[in-house]
Amino acid sequence: MDKKYKKEIEILDKEDLINKFFNLGGNSQIESIKEIQEKLEEYQKLNGSDKQVSDILLLIKMSKLEAKFNDFEESCEIVAPIIERATTQEELDLFDIRIATAVVGHTKNYKQSWLIGKKLLRDLEKYEDHPKYSRIKMSINSNVGYRSKRSKYYDDVSDYEELKKQFLIHIENAIDLCKKEDFKYALGINTVRKGLFLGDFDLVEKGLKSIEENANDKSYEMAITEINEYKAFARFPVTVPQLKSIIGKNIKIHRKASRIKSEELADMLGIENSALRHIERGAKNISLSILFKLSGFLRVSIDTLFHDASKEVPPTDMTPILLNELNTMLVQFKPEELKNLTVVVRQFLSLKKMNDIRHV
Repeated sequence: MDKKYKKEIEILDKEDLINKFFNLGGNSQIESIKEIQEKLEEYQKLNGSDKQVSDILLLIKMSKLEAKFNDFEESCEIVAPIIERATTQEELDLFDIRIATAVVGHTKNYKQSWLIGKKLLRDLEKYEDHPKYSRIKMSINSNVGYRSKRSKYYDDVSDYEELKKQFLIHIENAIDLCKKEDFKYALGINTVRKGLFLGDFDLVEKGLKSIEENANDKSYEMAITEINEYKAFARFPVTVPQLKSIIGKNIKIHRKASRIKSEELADMLGIENSALRHIERGAKNISLSILFKLSGFLRVSIDTLFHDASKEVPPTDMTPILLNELNTMLVQFKPEELKNLTVVVRQFLSLKKMNDIRHV
């Protein structure tokens, strides 16, 4: 085969691989990303160093790291060369726009994220006729807004309310584009983000419902993970079935601890007793409105209902340790103080016994 012709075929293959990567639209297709990575690495072996291929490989490395460890700081380090180029380059071509769009929030300086986003939107206007124009524009707005939740990492946040205002504009722009272009899954995830920003849990629930109806379980799990990162919910990564099971078990435990019968709690929630039973078994989705009502009725935090007790180390017999600690404390009391303390403890135990009998 003619060497020149072979080179052209390989260039076409590279472009095809790059387009396939951009079309994946996130980290939910790990196997596909792995396959593209292997082919791009092979391309580099055949053709030597290539800026575009190197950039894609950096994105893949970042994606895999975040999917496995959710390590934002390390991710920022990986894509720092791309961020630097997007910041300093006067004008970005379409490839650089798409690359920078994927990492626009991977910086600890939120103003830098916002300014890069502004530059990306400006330079994208030259490609208004490109078939992916609307999707890229939506992604820029979505990704700029998405990283605002990393505010604890930003080193120059003096006014968080101003930060929220700037990033909320991007999320609302993303939602408008999603509605216009019928990007149903992206509409769901950006609706969740807007709800989290505003503390509007009806919006969060609406977004989750849209994701559930228009995407796969992996996408739904990613949305739950994003909610988790706001620290309003669970502090551990779980699958959707596991999450249902954990919530259900915790509801049942705290309902019984509160001595409330299932039919009584169902009536308080305004749902059928059978529906509550399904929730407690982890066989039914629970809406956020019901979840917040449960939190109030059972007098527990949302975090508690999402807490995975199975991940805790079973407690050992603490009696010897506690007795030793108690002895250390008691030797510090004077005889008269010990006498008064004994009276208080006896009264406490008597009241506890009466309370236990009353609830038998």
